Amino acid sequence: MPAYRHCVRHYADEAGWIAFIDLDEFLFSPGRTDIRPVLADYADVPGLICYSPYFGSSGHRERPEGPLLEAFTRRADFSLASAKTIANPRWIRAMHNVHAFKYWAGEALDTDRRPLTPDRMGPLGRLRVNHYWSRALADLEQKVRRGDASTATPRERKRRNARPQGVPHTIVLAADRVDKIMWHANVWDRRSRWAP
Repeated sequence: MPAYRHCVRHYADEAGWIAFIDLDEFLFSPGRTDIRPVLADYADVPGLICYSPYFGSSGHRERPEGPLLEAFTRRADFSLASAKTIANPRWIRAMHNVHAFKYWAGEALDTDRRPLTPDRMGPLGRLRVNHYWSRALADLEQKVRRGDASTATPRERKRRNARPQGVPHTIVLAADRVDKIMWHANVWDRRSRWAP
């Protein structure tokens, strides 16, 4: 939380939106390469809730070679999903935890313009945050030993890795769109893209 508060305090006037996500979380739009037009549709709200499915080891004991997005494709059931916020930093009044903030006016809404509801999975069609919570099982063991980054409680090992569901390729398709743009702009080559 101190890093998020520092960011808002020092950079609120420089950004229209700030995504409050972790290094193992990937914000993207399943239908667009550029998320700015999606964000423009919500300029009237102080924060935008993005639902976040958890991705686990996909059966890998050690981290495999190749792009992370292509190696870790199995996710936990949507009932275990969380949410993160993209907020207009000038509207943030208080930050109590990494998932929800208090605003000077209004409340954060999801892309269906509904407030956060803990007992339902919200929309994933316009924006989402894939959370690569554990990656390989060896990574998970290290993460459990470290403990939770924002509280003094031990990390749960099983919850988000339980019963992998389906193989969603939505983010891989989005990454391929970005990759083509970057390749044509001579920014990077395929070998370095999305490395774990």
